[in-house]
Amino acid sequence: MSVLADVLSRGLRERINRFQQLQGELQTIVLRRQQIELQLREVDAALKEVDKVLGKGANEAKVYKIIGPILISASIEEVKKELEDKKEVLEVRLKTLEKHEALLKKQVESLRKQLEQELRSSGRTVTEAG
Repeated sequence: MSVLADVLSRGLRERINRFQQLQGELQTIVLRRQQIELQLREVDAALKEVDKVLGKGANEAKVYKIIGPILISASIEEVKKELEDKKEVLEVRLKTLEKHEALLKKQVESLRKQLEQELRSSGRTVTEAG
């Protein structure tokens, strides 16, 4: 194999490794996004329950919250405020993850097209190269 062919195949291998790395990062981001979405749904459900209690005029209702391994009583207004704050933080995290996911998808797709073109021009298939 000539030096030029060796350099090309090394560059190709590096791009394939980068492609696989980006795919792994994308999978991680998707998983984190799904976890945040689940937490957001849980917070929304809790807020609905708090609103039901407040809608019944029970501003002095006793509610409990978990702090570590213990359960502590708290005012319903305090719990509602904490849930609203948590929801806001989760929404910001979700937007950040969605932007990161979109960027990674673009990078993966661009690199995939580039690799397919390189492999086609060299007469190889994706399975032969990876």
